[in-house]
Amino acid sequence: PGPWEAILAQADELTVGVGDPELAAAGARARAALAHAQRWAGATTPPALERGARRLALTIGRALALALLIDHAAWSLAHEQDGRARAAALRFAVSPVDLILDEDHDDTLLADEP
Repeated sequence: PGPWEAILAQADELTVGVGDPELAAAGARARAALAHAQRWAGATTPPALERGARRLALTIGRALALALLIDHAAWSLAHEQDGRARAAALRFAVSPVDLILDEDHDDTLLADEP
């Protein structure tokens, strides 16, 4: 499998089947951010991809971080009966995860304006 397949599979492994409804919803948000990033990267022109590379990398990183937090929270609930990891995962889940901009404005063109 390619890199996208590996990233998406990792997110699935960490988040699919989580029993807590709020953690499951956060997992769906992480997977949706990764799917959006994959679609955007595949449909974007090379100059736009260069302009959006930072946002792409941050989206992948934040989505995988959220997936790891969810996995740990689910483990902590099941094995330690401790809700602190759940609270941390849910706090992170409300922060911006998907930083991809579907409308990319080429701001390099603005430099040519008088």
